[in-house]
Amino acid sequence: MKDALMVFRGALRCFRRFPCCILPLLLAWCGYAAVTLWLRFGADLSRYTAGQTLALAFGVYFLFSLLFGIACLILLELLQQLEHGRRPSLLRAVRDTLVRDLGKAFPILLVWAALWFLLALLDALLSSRDRKEKESF
Repeated sequence: MKDALMVFRGALRCFRRFPCCILPLLLAWCGYAAVTLWLRFGADLSRYTAGQTLALAFGVYFLFSLLFGIACLILLELLQQLEHGRRPSLLRAVRDTLVRDLGKAFPILLVWAALWFLLALLDALLSSRDRKEKESF
């Protein structure tokens, strides 16, 4: 617990000293919020077939995986710049992430999205079964 608190304080100091480091995470959360709000209030999911709904759900999980993965890769690039004694440059970090790192990380992000999707699907199926069992009593 003490080590985790030390890491948390170090991250806050870094974000306070270099505010550009928090920008990728904020942008990822903004994308997450926009998609979530669209799904909740803007999308009419009733007009899709079951297969289309599953494809849309996987696409959303893949988009979230991509958003958070890219944000973390950019943050890692910024931290690497700091470790090498350079002032963090958000543009250079974005360029390095998109040109050099994203190709290597893409398969991992795809697998992560598939696992996330399968776990969510399993959770939905099990909770649906539990609700039906409770209703039958």
